[in-house]
Amino acid sequence: MIKRRKRKHGVTGFFEELPTAVIVIVSITIFMIAMIHTLSVYISFQKYNNLLNAANNFESSVRTYDLLVVNGTYNGSLISGEFNMSKLVSFENNVYSTEVITKDLQPPGNFFINITDKVTNVSWTFGDKLTYTNNLITVVTLTTPVDIQIKNNVIDVGVMEIYVWQTSSQV
Repeated sequence: MIKRRKRKHGVTGFFEELPTAVIVIVSITIFMIAMIHTLSVYISFQKYNNLLNAANNFESSVRTYDLLVVNGTYNGSLISGEFNMSKLVSFENNVYSTEVITKDLQPPGNFFINITDKVTNVSWTFGDKLTYTNNLITVVTLTTPVDIQIKNNVIDVGVMEIYVWQTSSQV
């Protein structure tokens, strides 16, 4: 028969391990929260980058769009692709201009295009106005210089602003 020693210390049992267990559980919880936050930031950054790339492609499409530019003036450089003022005026007055651009150029989300002649301060707008709502996810703004042909040999400098955004229903 084995004799048992009777001592007074070490009798608390698992209560000695509780502080260690609490520290481990809290550490794991903090680590998981940090990982989830990092992953959500990464995913939102990826969505923004994808929308930015799609918006750049959309901007290139607008610069080469035959209904807006002087035929044959786009060669891929930043400021080429002269917009024709008479085409801009007639296209802006078309009530279906947003639907036509959506059908022909296939923007990556909702869009708003503002082309402003910096010499005369005349603006032409196409698309939907940007409204900030609760379900607005990502907004990308591109601003580029453009040439606007007023008459045959008269060219003004302008600015084209493109806003592209997605809502929670489009993601």
